[in-house]
Amino acid sequence: MVKKGLLLLSVFFLMILAGCTDPPGASAGKIIPPLNQSSPLGGKWEIMQELGTSGYAIETSQQWTGGTVQFAEDGVEIGGHVWDRLSYKIKRVNAADYLMTKYIPFTDVAITESQEVDVITVYAASKYLGEFMKLSDEKMISFVQNKGLLLRKLSDEADSFLGFPDRNAHDLYQDSIQGTSGILMGIKIPYGSGYRYRTLWVATDYNEVHPVLAADQLFFPRTSGFWELQVQSITEEGKTGNILTARNVTAKTLEARPVLSGDVEEENENSRVSVPEAKDPEKNTNKDTPQDIAATDDKDSAKDGEIEREPVARVINYIGNNYIAIEKQTKEGNRLQVLPVDKLSMTTEIKIHDLMGHKGLSAYLGARERAVSELKKKGFSALEEAELGQNFGLVRKYGHWFLVGRVNYEKGGIFEHSDFDLKIIPPSNLIYYDTLVLSWHNIKDRVPDALDAFASPNRDVALVKTKNKIIVYQVISEQLAETPLAEIDLLEGTSVVMAEWATGSYVDNWEKSFLAYGAKPMPSGYVRIKQ
Repeated sequence: MVKKGLLLLSVFFLMILAGCTDPPGASAGKIIPPLNQSSPLGGKWEIMQELGTSGYAIETSQQWTGGTVQFAEDGVEIGGHVWDRLSYKIKRVNAADYLMTKYIPFTDVAITESQEVDVITVYAASKYLGEFMKLSDEKMISFVQNKGLLLRKLSDEADSFLGFPDRNAHDLYQDSIQGTSGILMGIKIPYGSGYRYRTLWVATDYNEVHPVLAADQLFFPRTSGFWELQVQSITEEGKTGNILTARNVTAKTLEARPVLSGDVEEENENSRVSVPEAKDPEKNTNKDTPQDIAATDDKDSAKDGEIEREPVARVINYIGNNYIAIEKQTKEGNRLQVLPVDKLSMTTEIKIHDLMGHKGLSAYLGARERAVSELKKKGFSALEEAELGQNFGLVRKYGHWFLVGRVNYEKGGIFEHSDFDLKIIPPSNLIYYDTLVLSWHNIKDRVPDALDAFASPNRDVALVKTKNKIIVYQVISEQLAETPLAEIDLLEGTSVVMAEWATGSYVDNWEKSFLAYGAKPMPSGYVRIKQ
């Protein structure tokens, strides 16, 4: 009996110990509540340097390097301003993957590709303040104002004045977070054996959703004004394809400045760009053929390549301010291409070296060599053994744009392809803003069938795409609100090829410009705005 009692007691203790242990990897990417609400970042930190980021950044005269960040139990001081009523959330993430979402190469901060780290999100009075990624007990990276700052610990104790926060201090985000956000979203819709393209405008003003606007073709901002990208079908000698043309288009709104997503509103009137008055799309009497348009647009650029006149089918995967990424049908299968917006009709294509230099090309060729090696093991041979970095493009995954390369090969007389990931951060001249302030894990918790997501630089609103809807949510402390603000119906198979954000007073300017272009409110049967 005594032995049975001891045995039962041992089993009982083993069950208790087992219950205190997490399964391997259970915490990766998940939020881990702090043991208590004292600061997990306590102490005084020196700002060593500002890391290179290419996301949405607010220009400021603040000189970060050499400054300090201090955490005490009752407050935090950043750049001379103090906040109190702090709360924290901790998540365990893969360091390299996390830095990729911030557009910082993990090699720049001396970590390994598989290293896992804690990321602490800080809130002041339940309002998002920033994120801090701990590399070690002595070093960490802060993300405040979407700036990546490398910090080194000076002391375990913060200065005593943190106990008296300046409640009138200027909020670091006052210039950015104005409660007004708008997005021009380009969508690709299955249509017959190909696709058609439309642009949507979704805007919110302090959580009130504007009427959702839509127009055919792709309407997008550039530094020279608003532009239109047209896809025109052609047939010649029994061959079908399409021609891509881009041109500066109208905006009847005076001084409607079509800024890029990362531009900041300025009071300096000299910085505004006046956009030419628009022609009424319904009264357009231009009888030029697509070929004439292409030749006109590129007549000054012929030295960079010949005009491609043979009908070729092209599918748009991405459109930015200066480049587009397409999939082009060829005799040897579908290839990926990146093209300059100003020379769409030319044979000129962008190579990886043009955008990312020697390091980018080296990374591309290394990844491609591994992909070709895998194909050879299966008995296939790449069609181009000496490809020099032009067969690449962009794909959308988990709320971000990612660079991919492609190997074309032949299998049983049929041309096929294999895509491979490039562990390269897209440069800012290709993608300016691609920041998702929400974790993908939390998005899937709220919307289990989510396929994609987009978040405003204001951090006040997010759009979640499913296979047949776009759902608009308010964002509260980096979380989607419980109930959506609006839902927009999509044809199944629709994908997003463009997302350009405006904030503050630019929302009104962009909306007026889009209406002048010919955009119309979407029928109420396709849009449900919640009251």
